[in-house]
Amino acid sequence: MDRFWDKVDKGEPNECWNWQASTKNGGYGQFCVDGEMGYAHRFVMRLEGHDTEGKEVCHKCDNPSCVNPNHLWVGNHEENMRDAVVKERFKNKLEWPDVVEIRRRYEEEDVSYRELAEDYPVSFTQIAHVVNHENWK
Repeated sequence: MDRFWDKVDKGEPNECWNWQASTKNGGYGQFCVDGEMGYAHRFVMRLEGHDTEGKEVCHKCDNPSCVNPNHLWVGNHEENMRDAVVKERFKNKLEWPDVVEIRRRYEEEDVSYRELAEDYPVSFTQIAHVVNHENWK
């Protein structure tokens, strides 16, 4: 646990605690435990005793590098998307250059729909539709 917290810029309990080490697309912290790489914010919630299996760890603060457990909550995908809509995080739509880049990254990089969705203002389902040419034909 010391190794983990050494990589965090801890502030006051109500402030964001920003991850200072390696990040993945979108600025989400990543941390290796027992040889397996995972998201830092998910690791924090497991440390706090939350069951994250098959669930999403969501940010109240909408700051992907934040690992303050006071700013995180565990929910399902629908709850996370509803939170995003309420906070108007999806008000931007994809443009054609985004579609081209999404398709290129999916073909050339080892990224999932969910990982791509972290970088664009759309859900992973919409990313799947783009990748599979079900929209933006």
